[in-house]
Amino acid sequence: MTELELTITVYLKNHCRGKENAKHFKDLAEHFDLNERELRSIVSDLVTSGQACICSTSHDGYFYKSNNDELMHTYKELRSRGLKDLMRARGLLRADIKENQIEKLEQLVMM
Repeated sequence: MTELELTITVYLKNHCRGKENAKHFKDLAEHFDLNERELRSIVSDLVTSGQACICSTSHDGYFYKSNNDELMHTYKELRSRGLKDLMRARGLLRADIKENQIEKLEQLVMM
């Protein structure tokens, strides 16, 4: 864990514990003098690597978990989002296959 990652983790643990103390990522980015993308990337890396229990909601922002209900709510949201992204990716490939089939039929008809 880098010094910046540790600083962000400790700050969230001490000042943003629990959903009721969540801070919007824009405010946190400003606090740490980072651009918003950098902050989101750091938090994502901390969570993905299993180094910090940083939770989030689209409305409230980032917070450090204060109980298992908060953790499970964030877990379920992330899982649902991931499944939706996978379904969208599959649909994209299906659409391309259909489009290619239609183009081939059109070419046959024009011959």
